Amino acid sequence: MLLHGAVMKRKALATALILALFLLVIVRTRSISFTYAQSVENITINNDGSVTPSSAPITVTGNIYTLNRDIYGSVTIEKSYIIFDGRGYAINASSSFTAVTLQPATPLYTDYILNVTISNVCITDGERGIIMRSANNSTIANNTISNVGTGLSVDVYSTENTIAGNNLTSINGNAIWVWTTNNTIVGNYIKANSGSGIRFSDWSGNTVTGNHIENNSIGVACWAGNPIPAGLVNLIYYNNFINNTLQFLNEAIFKANSSELLYPALVNVWDNGTVGNYWSDYNGTDADDDGIGNTPYLVDDHYPLEGANDTDNYPLMNPIEIAVPSLPIPTPTPTPTPSPTPTTSPTPSSQPTATPNSSPTATPTPQPTSAPEIPELPSWIILPISMIAALQTAMLYFRKRKNELGRKP
Repeated sequence: MLLHGAVMKRKALATALILALFLLVIVRTRSISFTYAQSVENITINNDGSVTPSSAPITVTGNIYTLNRDIYGSVTIEKSYIIFDGRGYAINASSSFTAVTLQPATPLYTDYILNVTISNVCITDGERGIIMRSANNSTIANNTISNVGTGLSVDVYSTENTIAGNNLTSINGNAIWVWTTNNTIVGNYIKANSGSGIRFSDWSGNTVTGNHIENNSIGVACWAGNPIPAGLVNLIYYNNFINNTLQFLNEAIFKANSSELLYPALVNVWDNGTVGNYWSDYNGTDADDDGIGNTPYLVDDHYPLEGANDTDNYPLMNPIEIAVPSLPIPTPTPTPTPSPTPTTSPTPSSQPTATPNSSPTATPTPQPTSAPEIPELPSWIILPISMIAALQTAMLYFRKRKNELGRKP
């Protein structure tokens, strides 16, 4: 009888352990199935105004396209004169996608997409956050972009665009990469990025003002792989440059086996004639206490090569406050006839005002509402509960068998 009882105990314990392991496998499989059940949603707002697929979580009200929930995938916009409002929802583009692409429906560089506003989108992960291709007179504003390869790319033939009030952090490459001319970058927070805060490639004629550029590997970088049209310069003034590893880098290309430049280095203008930028490593003084340093800040010394230096003649003694401009609202108009030639920006001699005319406030981003979710217990809690339940079941079974055996004659 004692031997039989010991055998029964061992069987009960084995049964309990097997049951616990079985329950653990179910828990883990259920968790994995939720991960793989997350389908990729690649959405297109077509040139005719329709949305593909028709089941996409986008509400259309006039010329406003509103995202209704987080998505795992991408959005491509091919229609002009619209607003795409993310309402604070997230687009997770994975490592192989661009989260939001703005481009014409026809082949690139033969047509243009016009007057599109992209705002209030939270972009995480992906090859690129937002890319603009052949996009003119458009606005990218009040978006949050992080953990992507390139934050925001303004491609060739994209001119007269405004990049305003965006928050770009923890970008693995360049936060804002500009390949064209006559664009305005204003009121952005560009922080803690592995590459450049702002990079200009092959083109000048852009305006950078009112931005906070901090703790990046490079604050602003310029690269010239082709001749730059005469008279074009980037006007960079009234910004904060704080604790970047390099505040500025001018990447010139030299002729083979020579110290002679293949193309002239990009020359930037770092003040508007009265106001420059705030530099965290500026060591000058302000004898007249007007908020502007008495000695220039040397941004880049390439005098032996170019005959001129990048110099901020009016460096600020204190950081500026960042004001986000109000957003323009595109309205439907008859089909325009865009010019295929980008408009050349005015040279800095126009002397823009040093201080913004007003301090506009950003339109608050509505907070998305969603149905309450029932939280799931993690597996490290479910496992011991399952084992306890299995052991109790085995003990009850053992007691029942013992009583049955005790009643036998």
